[in-house]
Amino acid sequence: MTHSSSKSDISCEFCHLLKHDFKFILHQDEEFFVVEDIHPDFELHYQVITKKHIESIASLTKADKSLVERMKAFGESFLINKAKEKSISSLRYGYHVPPYTSIDHLHMHCIGGRQIWSFYMAAFAPVDSVIRKLGELDEGTKPSPSLFLESRL
Repeated sequence: MTHSSSKSDISCEFCHLLKHDFKFILHQDEEFFVVEDIHPDFELHYQVITKKHIESIASLTKADKSLVERMKAFGESFLINKAKEKSISSLRYGYHVPPYTSIDHLHMHCIGGRQIWSFYMAAFAPVDSVIRKLGELDEGTKPSPSLFLESRL
C-alpha cells in the first residue's frame, strides 16, 4: 500500500485544514476526520477525509480495501448520529471519481435527507461498490477511474 502524490501538504486544502484550521473538524480519530461540506448538496452533507494524503480512489489498491471499510464505518457512525437528531433515515456514502473530484485528497461524502440542489452528482461511486471493486483487483494493481464510473448515486 503505497501512496504518493505530487501535491504537497501546503497546496492540499484538506491537509491544510488538518494542520492549521482544525476548528472546522467535527470529529476525528487516528486515521480520519470529518468536516461539513462547504457546498452541501443534501440536508446532511459531510466529508470523511483521510489524515494521510491519498490522492483519490484511483490511487488505491486491493490492499486498501480495509482502509475504505474503516472509512465507511467511521462515516456511518458519525452520520447516523447526525441523522437521528433530524429524524432522517435515507443515508448514502461514496466518492467522486476522477476527474470529477474538486480536491485531490481522498474523501468520502456522507449524505442524507432531502437534496438541496438539483445538481446531478456525476461520477459518484457508492462506497460498497468501491469496496467490492477493490477486492476484485489483482494485488498491486491500481484501478482506472473508469472502473468506478458505472456506479451512480
